[in-house]
Amino acid sequence: MEERITQVEERADSTDFGLVMVNNKVAVLEKTKDSLQEEVTYLQSHSMGSNLVLSSIPEATRRRRNYCERLYTRIIEGRKGQCRHNKVRVSALNRT
Repeated sequence: MEERITQVEERADSTDFGLVMVNNKVAVLEKTKDSLQEEVTYLQSHSMGSNLVLSSIPEATRRRRNYCERLYTRIIEGRKGQCRHNKVRVSALNRT
């Protein structure tokens, strides 16, 4: 009976040790997750600094093909002197 109690105590100690190890690993992973989330937020905000968002532009119809692109070009051409680098590049036009 005493041998059985010793085995249970050893298993309990082993389980406690394993639990401590798991808790430490979880803490490290949570720190890493927080750090990565901060980095993603920083990169998103940094990339948005170069974006220009135009809204309330009606969708082009068959009669007015490429309306959005032409309107965008007219706006940009009119503002080139006010741009910081005086270089405007279109990488994508998204309609949302």
